[in-house]
Amino acid sequence: MQTYSCNLAKDFDEYKQRVKKIDDSIKNASSRDFEESIKRKQAELYQTLQKIFQRYEKKISQIEKAFSRLESDINSLDHKKTRIESLTEENEKLKKSIEYEKEEKERVLLKCNEMQEIMYQKADENDLLNQKILKLNSEIRHLHDLIRDNGAAKPMSADKFGNLGMNHFEENFGIISPPKYTPELNPDTQYTK
Repeated sequence: MQTYSCNLAKDFDEYKQRVKKIDDSIKNASSRDFEESIKRKQAELYQTLQKIFQRYEKKISQIEKAFSRLESDINSLDHKKTRIESLTEENEKLKKSIEYEKEEKERVLLKCNEMQEIMYQKADENDLLNQKILKLNSEIRHLHDLIRDNGAAKPMSADKFGNLGMNHFEENFGIISPPKYTPELNPDTQYTK
């Protein structure tokens, strides 16, 4: 814009100089060609002004195009700014989602560790139970051996064998034997342990 202003001032300085020359020529002209000289000089001034206006109309058009491009660039920057703000907001949401998933993963991992501890406890309990079962099987085999060894000399009644088995359970495993049926009592209402 400053360059255009300088050029415009320069053009009008040139125009003023032409006007001064015309004034000087008019003053020095004879009465015979005075009117013709005036017309010729007016035509020259008109052409000069036309050239000046055409030149600056072109420059004004260029300035308008430059402003239009500038406005388009500003709109583009506004669009980019809006897009950046949108991406920033999406990024914040994504970060929150990642934090939530991380916390959820830690909770699941903690739960898995707790379940693993429970599994270990159950495995220990299962091992203990297996040991008791093995011991019970050993005792049962021992009882079978006793029955087999004593069977030929002195048979053992079923009731005595049953009580022997129940006493063995109570001594080793703390199991309370079930109520024993007594035929002398009323079978429909009375039982004794």
